Amino acid sequence: MEATAWANYGLGVRKAAGGNGDFWKELRKEDIMKGLKERTELISRRRILTGSAVLLAGGIVGRISNAVGAPKPSADKAPPLPWKWFKLDPLEAGRRAYRNYLTNKG
Repeated sequence: MEATAWANYGLGVRKAAGGNGDFWKELRKEDIMKGLKERTELISRRRILTGSAVLLAGGIVGRISNAVGAPKPSADKAPPLPWKWFKLDPLEAGRRAYRNYLTNKG
């Protein structure tokens, strides 16, 4: 049963009970089990596996069609840097970083 069907069923039971709000007292166990059976029949392993297989196949087809139809990327030469590039001494850079860390407390 859908949520609206459950709500309508509940309204009917409340009206039958005189509208005193004893919905759960008036709801019979058989009716509850019938509703649960209807809800669980909607979900089965076979339906989940079929749905996931269809989703996977759709993803593969979509990816293949995207890869085939995409234009080739063009790699242009990078523009020159706006500053002059200096060769760094790795040992001196390490010493400066260590001293800076100690003097500035992290």
